[in-house]
Amino acid sequence: MIYQVVNNVALAYTDSSATTSALSIPSGVVRLCSTTACHISINSASGTDATANDMHIGIGEETFVAVPTGYFISAIRTTASGTLTIQAIDIGRP
Repeated sequence: MIYQVVNNVALAYTDSSATTSALSIPSGVVRLCSTTACHISINSASGTDATANDMHIGIGEETFVAVPTGYFISAIRTTASGTLTIQAIDIGRP
């Protein structure tokens, strides 16, 4: 897949949920990759924590999801603390 990274956010998470600020996502697509296994939630409002029941992302797994601009992403660890890389991307433009 060919894509261009528009912007990049690193979100550190622990056993407590961490949340980004409102994201600027011009294309509506983000690439997610985590350093350890985690659970994420995508929300229209700040203050919504991720829980163990939310979407799971494995270690080093690359996941692409649609996220409207202005939304927030929250993450919480599965077993070990880590960092979730969130990249707004533009598909098809190298």
